[in-house]
Amino acid sequence: MKRLDFSRKKIIYVNITILFLIFIVIMKFEYNYLGNKSYDSQIFWMKVFGGIGWLTLIWSLLTWKSLRGELICLYTFYLVAFYFFTFGQSLLIVFNLVSDSRNLLNRVTTNQLIEAQIFSLLCLVAFHVGALMVCKKPPLEPPKIIKNSSNKIIDQIRKQEIMLEAIKWIGILLLIFSLPGFIYDSVNTFKTAITEGYRALYGYDDIYTIRPSLISRIFSYTSSYFLPALICLFIAYKEKISVRTWVLLLMMIHIFNSFLIGGRGKATTLILTIILLFHYCIKPIKGKKIILYGFLFYLIFSFFPIVADMRNLSNRTFMDYISVFTESFGKQNLFFEALSEIGWTMYPLVGVMMLVPDRYPFFAGKSYFFALTSIFPNLNFWDIHPAQKYAAGGPWLMEALNMSYGPGFTLIADAYRNFGWYGFLVLIGIGAFFGGLYSSVDTVTIHRRPDLICVMLIFFYSTLMSVRGDNLYIVRPLFYIVIPIYLLIHLINIYLKKRI
Repeated sequence: MKRLDFSRKKIIYVNITILFLIFIVIMKFEYNYLGNKSYDSQIFWMKVFGGIGWLTLIWSLLTWKSLRGELICLYTFYLVAFYFFTFGQSLLIVFNLVSDSRNLLNRVTTNQLIEAQIFSLLCLVAFHVGALMVCKKPPLEPPKIIKNSSNKIIDQIRKQEIMLEAIKWIGILLLIFSLPGFIYDSVNTFKTAITEGYRALYGYDDIYTIRPSLISRIFSYTSSYFLPALICLFIAYKEKISVRTWVLLLMMIHIFNSFLIGGRGKATTLILTIILLFHYCIKPIKGKKIILYGFLFYLIFSFFPIVADMRNLSNRTFMDYISVFTESFGKQNLFFEALSEIGWTMYPLVGVMMLVPDRYPFFAGKSYFFALTSIFPNLNFWDIHPAQKYAAGGPWLMEALNMSYGPGFTLIADAYRNFGWYGFLVLIGIGAFFGGLYSSVDTVTIHRRPDLICVMLIFFYSTLMSVRGDNLYIVRPLFYIVIPIYLLIHLINIYLKKRI
């Protein structure tokens, strides 16, 4: 009966969410054919669609909470990040809280922004439709294993211990493999960003961009396994506070370094990953702790505008950041400044809608196909890798708009680039992909499948910034990091079982 209740509830939620899609389409036609095109009228429509954004976001969180029984989880973190980056300014415009200096209307027209709002809403709601369709029922077992003399329980505990040992092995091996590259890459990045400014990392200040040396490219690749190694070690040593503290300290150093050089994406992703590590592996975050974690994230998030404003200054120090932060606090709401800034990520969609199909034909799925070719390294087969040429959205948009800096990209912009207004349907599939993976773990998983929670957290860390990127932000980490680590854990697990 309980299974039937869950299924019925899921069907109801999916159908109501589909009705949201239909409602947004109706509102689009009403705006296009019945709406007054005066400036005041368009500002009104922008607030209407911003309000619909709040409604769909709250609905998505509540329906997931109703089905899964959890509000803090991988899926909701990803979903909120998706909304903040691709619809952040539209959420603020309802309350007239968009920063004047970061307002998209300084760069685009009201009509262009409204069209982008509508398509973004269709994609965000379609993403949740896909996630709801494949959402898995949470387990009925209690979060703690009941200890008794049952052979079945003893066998389960033994399997868990062996799997944690396998995860520890992989964590140590990956740490040894990645540490030299991580140190080399971090030192070089730090020196360049501090002495020349953040833009210098991407060659925006140079007429000619120097191709990285072979050793730099090798170290850059190996360093990508450093944080996954720490995630493995945190889980493997979850019961040993001393080791866990050292792992956490290394993570905090990485966050500090990321903020200092001016990068916020990796730092934010790691902060969220740490929160989820404690939630899934140590103790579930509930009640007053949610408020505490929320306040801490509010403070960290409020630091973002300071990092953005100062990262292109050379010879800056950490105390410069602190000084500007304390001076700014109270004079302006830094949280809304931060949300206004990351909400600028809607601009790539506006840019794509200006270019396609008037100047460029629809890609018709080409970027999705060539993204899959990124699993094959370029061993001098091509001058430019097909994935870089056809799937990388940011460089394509930068060249098409003749910009001197990277505008970024989003999964939503890529959907429009491929199929126009019908592209929102692609997000149903992407939502199903993420919803299926993220609903496979919960606070009980660590007791039954520590390998699964380990891999899902690595996947989350590696792909969260896909909300402000293209499909390569999903395909590359999946095939180069997540799947290899998963296979290695199981190979070591099989080896350890045979030794017993």
